[in-house]
Amino acid sequence: MYKSGEFLAFLAFLIWGLMPLYWRQLHDIDPILIVSHRILWGSVWVCLYLLIQGRFQEIKVNFHTKRNFLSGLASGFLIAINWYLFIWAIASGRVIESALGYYLSPIVNILLGVFLLGEKVKKIHWVVLCLCLLGVSISFWAYGSIPILALTLALSFGFYSVLKKKTRVAVLPALAFETWAILPFSIAWLWWRGFNTNLDFQVWDIYGKGLSQSQVWLLLGTGIVTALPLALYSESSKKISLITLGIFQLLGPTLQFSCGVFIFRESIKAEHKITMAFFIFAYLLYLGQTYLRPRIKWMKFPLK
Repeated sequence: MYKSGEFLAFLAFLIWGLMPLYWRQLHDIDPILIVSHRILWGSVWVCLYLLIQGRFQEIKVNFHTKRNFLSGLASGFLIAINWYLFIWAIASGRVIESALGYYLSPIVNILLGVFLLGEKVKKIHWVVLCLCLLGVSISFWAYGSIPILALTLALSFGFYSVLKKKTRVAVLPALAFETWAILPFSIAWLWWRGFNTNLDFQVWDIYGKGLSQSQVWLLLGTGIVTALPLALYSESSKKISLITLGIFQLLGPTLQFSCGVFIFRESIKAEHKITMAFFIFAYLLYLGQTYLRPRIKWMKFPLK
């Protein structure tokens, strides 16, 4: 059970859903600086683990082909874009809008799974998709314009998921390569910032300038909080369909939405409440149909 694709996906989105609580502690730091640290320390932790396990050579073995190399490179840039926008949204007090983007992700995943990967769609998947589309349409109508942030978050993570699904590479070597692919840009930016400003952090000064001790430890910890859910997600993507993965993804933005409303006290419109209700209902319907119905005789949903 604990190694099943569904359970791993649940853990990954549980961690991502609670991530605003972590990033909020770094809200006064430039989001680019935080993303650079995520890339830097993420690559350090993953590579150390591979060295300890004696698996470091797997990186070279798995990515010597042109297809895997380009796929890993694209995956690294897509996830970096997603990280930056998410952290910027939290720092800017737009957690609810970012949650809307991740609510769009299941829709994107289902559509990409159908049209790019040729996955089969069950009736319950179409019902969930229609409920999600209806909920998102209400929020889009209330938004009054095209929500660029939400769309970019959804599309970047959706295509990242497709690349992970199509690249048959072990999870940790793939994650190491992805962070390596964008690591030079991260280090170059940190180095440039250290030389050209008197702010925050120099790459050679691990304890930073103008940062509290707790912020330093939180920045160092970005490697673990980055690598762990990504590893869980990558492993789950190899065991379950992109469609099923997309439905489990509803958990993440629901928790993010709850953090924005109940913890960060962001204002919420009536339309957002309706959207939230549609997604929660869709998620519960899927869980009931998929996991409870086979075990409880009186649950006779006509959906398969």
